[in-house]
Amino acid sequence: MSKISTILSLDGAHEASVAADKQGGSTSFATIAGAIIPAAIIAGAYFAAFLAVRGKYRSQYAPRTFSRIIPEKDRTPSTSSSGAKWFHDYAQLDDKFILRHHSFDAFLFLRFLRLLVAISFVGCCLTWPILFPLNATGGGKAQQLDKLAFSNVAKAKHCWGHLIVAVLFLSFVILIINRERVFLISLKQAYITTKANSARLSSRTVLFLSAPSEALENGHFQRIFGDDVKRTWTVSKLDDLKKLVDKRNKGVYNLESAEVALAQNVTKRQRKETENGHTNAGSLERGDASISDPRNRPTHRSPPLIGQKFDSIDHILDTIPDLNKQISDIREKQSSNKSRRSGAIFVEFKDQISAHRAVQQVQHHSPLALQPRYIGVPPSNVKWSSLTIDSALRISYGYSAVALIIAITIFWSIPVALVVTISNIKYLAGNVKWLSWINKLPSSILGLIQGFLPPFALSLLTSNVPFWFRDIAELSGEPTAQAAENMTQRWYFIFQFLQVFLVTTLSSSATTIVTQIANQPGAIPGLLAQNLPKSSNFYLTYFTLQGLSSSASLLIKYSDTLTYVFFKMLAKTPRQRYDLETKMKGLFYGSQYPKFTNLAVIAIVYSCIAPLVLGFALIGFTLFYLTYRYLFLYTNNAKLEMKGDCHARALQQMLTGVYVSELCLIGLFGFRNAQGPSIFMTIFFILTVLHHVTVNKYIGPLEKYIPLDILWTAAEENGDADLDEGRTSTNDGADSSEPLISSNSAIGRHIQHHAVLIKHASQALNANLPPFLRDPLSSVLEPHFFQSAESLRPYLTSTTTDTDGLELRDSTLTTVPTYTEQQLANAYVDPALTSKAPLVWIPKDKYGVSEELKRRNQERAGLETSDEGAELDENGKLQWDESDLSKAPIFKLPTRF
Repeated sequence: MSKISTILSLDGAHEASVAADKQGGSTSFATIAGAIIPAAIIAGAYFAAFLAVRGKYRSQYAPRTFSRIIPEKDRTPSTSSSGAKWFHDYAQLDDKFILRHHSFDAFLFLRFLRLLVAISFVGCCLTWPILFPLNATGGGKAQQLDKLAFSNVAKAKHCWGHLIVAVLFLSFVILIINRERVFLISLKQAYITTKANSARLSSRTVLFLSAPSEALENGHFQRIFGDDVKRTWTVSKLDDLKKLVDKRNKGVYNLESAEVALAQNVTKRQRKETENGHTNAGSLERGDASISDPRNRPTHRSPPLIGQKFDSIDHILDTIPDLNKQISDIREKQSSNKSRRSGAIFVEFKDQISAHRAVQQVQHHSPLALQPRYIGVPPSNVKWSSLTIDSALRISYGYSAVALIIAITIFWSIPVALVVTISNIKYLAGNVKWLSWINKLPSSILGLIQGFLPPFALSLLTSNVPFWFRDIAELSGEPTAQAAENMTQRWYFIFQFLQVFLVTTLSSSATTIVTQIANQPGAIPGLLAQNLPKSSNFYLTYFTLQGLSSSASLLIKYSDTLTYVFFKMLAKTPRQRYDLETKMKGLFYGSQYPKFTNLAVIAIVYSCIAPLVLGFALIGFTLFYLTYRYLFLYTNNAKLEMKGDCHARALQQMLTGVYVSELCLIGLFGFRNAQGPSIFMTIFFILTVLHHVTVNKYIGPLEKYIPLDILWTAAEENGDADLDEGRTSTNDGADSSEPLISSNSAIGRHIQHHAVLIKHASQALNANLPPFLRDPLSSVLEPHFFQSAESLRPYLTSTTTDTDGLELRDSTLTTVPTYTEQQLANAYVDPALTSKAPLVWIPKDKYGVSEELKRRNQERAGLETSDEGAELDENGKLQWDESDLSKAPIFKLPTRF
């Protein structure tokens, strides 16, 4: 009886599918064209605009080729600063240049995009020749492009072909993910243990939270770790002090603006008087008199508009000394006020080995004490206000943040579902009377509405969510920028998966089956089986829009350029101009990875249900790879050091696509009464779970920690550790620094022999390809799976070779940082305790105004003032040498802590 019911349900589903096809439910070329054509036009216009303005606005489109804030060895080589020769440079430089001269995480992000390109390409090669014929001859009634999807399969025996292809492709995905995880472990170990990194202060400094009061006393950590501890920095609650410091700094910047305005007013008035026949305009006395002239002096009201009128310069100069005294008093009291200490403490160890050992050990009997702990955090990435939160309150904040994120995710389902229904608006118009007018629209307009509008609106809906998640993470008490970014990535991927995939899939399918469900409730399983594959229609256009429009938008970054042009016209002070010229964007990986991880999940899920999606994914991922490659080579700067954590997490999250794909196929095979394929796919699903659990058990700790034997081996090579002290051994007395697979063993020699053969074959195959095309293929063929950290170290530090006129570059990872005693003493001290009043930077003028202002600032407020690097012309306009930012008195290369 149940078998008969199932057959009836499937018959109802087939009838519903036929009805949907007749009413426009199938994927049509018009719908696809409605997305591709406008997206291609927009992308073409963006790219043309980019080519037109790139040479004119080099500070926006190629700052890494010349900017002084980039160390010379890290600048991207350029054979020409104009024209289209940069195409040649772009093609000749390989991705390893980014690894050695930009950042570790930038290289990994590009590698992740290459991985998605490789998966999509292999998926197309594997699924298209087999599944397209099987789907086209599947016995269904689908039309147009739907004939190429699983929705056209009605013959149970055809499911065997889908089973075989699914097992092969999903096995390849699992293998390539595991291979990448192992490679990342080795590369991360090599990166962390380079001499340049091991010498950094952050590499041997550990942040402990929730330290008990006795742990904050001098000498406590020495009792735990012995002579391995060099110094400690306790963190205090400084909310009042921070407010005063911020107020003082703001006052200095306002003083700059007021004094520049004064100098401009004097210059313009003196020029006017000179033109009218007056003399002695350039004398100091005349300039001094002009400074005191009320007509030249800027004023303001406090409160604005309705308050008392003040002379801006005098008011600020009178305020700064009082603020400085308050700041000094609080700082003096703070040094002896232990009650203001929080439970956070930074501990510097004598070397990298001692620091990592401290992170991996348990040092206190209380489960909350000295937890959590972080290593490798530069001072610039510390969230000082979050360090002072009590441990119990931090836990409460954490749960509150999670609750808020979940609420946002659930609420967002409503607008996302409404947007996605537009992708099937033609079908709704045939079943809902008040929408019948839509069917009267021209096919081109209808294709535009169905194909372009939904993915575009979905992109807008999700664009601001990661910023909210990051703010919530910081407010929840995450103590470092890296921790906040990790939290953002975890939850933003969940948001992307639920909204962009799950809600979109269900909403897209529901619009085509809602009326059939009302008429035939018993046909629900069959209807879902028929229409779930059709939800892939939305993603065909979504990949297109993302790949064309979004990548081109990233390249032209018109909002940033327009903002630059606008504020350049408004910038009045040298500092404002300097900040504008030196501002370089960085990539926040916690919000970037989830978008592409979710796209990868979508491509994997639909790989055997609607293989056409893989082709659009291949195009989209390739365009994104080329775009981000340009950004890393020419425009972006490193802001955060995630040390591969986001990359590792994204690889794990990609397995979501494997699991969902297997579950969908189990259901679809069951709806087709294909019991054999359904049973085998269930077994494959169980094996996937067991494999994942096993791999995580053994690889997980290596992704989180750096093994001590690797650190000892690196210390021996670098010669920067006392190797006779503190060395640990395994239980059998063997040296713990011995690698897992020795190169002298039989298996090691066998692996190396085949590695050499494969590598030579790879090099011969890619000899005529440019490096950026050569790299993705080489990275797949080269045997990185078995390479150790030692063998990968040259991968990081080798000198970039000279190629067709591009000059040589030494890797940044060969430069060992050095620090002064003052830098070390203040490195992990809250800037509120150590920061000085900013230098007042005003332009030089020919009437002596800047000289007089320098004297007055020093005498009245003790403010250092400089008029170097900028000047006012005879018309009072600000002039300075934008080509050499090092001439600015506030120029300073950041210290690599």
